Amino acid sequence: MNWRQQVEDFRKELKAEPSAISATAIRFGFFGAVGGGKSVTAGVFSVGITPHGQIGWVDGEGKRSAWAIDSVADMAAKHYGGDKEKWKSRFTVIHIDPPFNPLRVVAAIESLEEAGCKTIILDILTQCWDSDGGYLDLKDAEVDRMAGDDDRKRERVAASAAAHVKPWTHQKLVNKINASRSNLVLLFQAKQKYNPKNFKPDDFQTPIQESGLTRTAIAVGRVECNDDGDGGFCFFKLPQGQGAKFTHPSILAALPKNGERFTFAHGEAMLKLCGGAPLSPTGPGPVKAPDTGTTPKIKARMFELLKPYGDALLRSFAEQKGWLAPDESLDKWPDTRVPQNKQEMAKLMQDIETFRDTGV
Repeated sequence: MNWRQQVEDFRKELKAEPSAISATAIRFGFFGAVGGGKSVTAGVFSVGITPHGQIGWVDGEGKRSAWAIDSVADMAAKHYGGDKEKWKSRFTVIHIDPPFNPLRVVAAIESLEEAGCKTIILDILTQCWDSDGGYLDLKDAEVDRMAGDDDRKRERVAASAAAHVKPWTHQKLVNKINASRSNLVLLFQAKQKYNPKNFKPDDFQTPIQESGLTRTAIAVGRVECNDDGDGGFCFFKLPQGQGAKFTHPSILAALPKNGERFTFAHGEAMLKLCGGAPLSPTGPGPVKAPDTGTTPKIKARMFELLKPYGDALLRSFAEQKGWLAPDESLDKWPDTRVPQNKQEMAKLMQDIETFRDTGV
């Protein structure tokens, strides 16, 4: 087959569509020193952006995720209502002990995706970079194989060793994080790194990782504790080079100001910004939108036009958007999501077809 035929075949798979921010595949990062509250903050954020369904957790910290999940469940029960144990049951955990091969993290992500987790917390990304059996250990093992104890030769072959190892380990993890259809929350430990320009460590802490991971996130914040030892206080607007980032002013506006604690409301704001519908703070369930005057006749006409797609697809689409809870029927379709003109109806049908074809 020649290249032109391949291009023509690929064109059949592609679809041009209007730009739209999606409530799926959110990438978000937190970093900080041990004890700063990263794990609990990640749990709070994950509940805020996941109105329904399971939240996965890849734990590389000696099964300490159970403490964070217990705290988050207690906070969620008080904020949203409901039973604490039911909130805890929304979390599905995979524990990974050394060796922290990046491919083990890829396997964990895929397992949690298959289990139906809509959001996955990766509390292991520093470990699979520089802890036992992580990428740096794998690279050192390749240097050992190529150069043994010859220090000069080890320096010469370092780049070659990385070229042999990185594409098949760390880069596979980066690729998976880019391609996953679940929301991913990236957690990193932090430290003061040596600055060769100043010949001393920096005065600030940055994530222990390789930049390919935080590059995938729409925002990354530093999390730290206050003078009383209470954690969860965030910084998203920092000087360049200090690890924090945000990709759009509206994202920064939805996040806590520097030094403020991250809350469920901030996660909910991010979900709204991406087109989703968060939970009500008075108990589990979609937020009730104000009546827009949609008549039953307009809604009936909408369902008549959507009938060829089938009820199962429409329910899955609405659940993915956060418009319906998993146990709600199509007649609960919110009035605010009923198209009011031909253009809006065409856009809705296009979105449904995109979801049918891609799952997003």
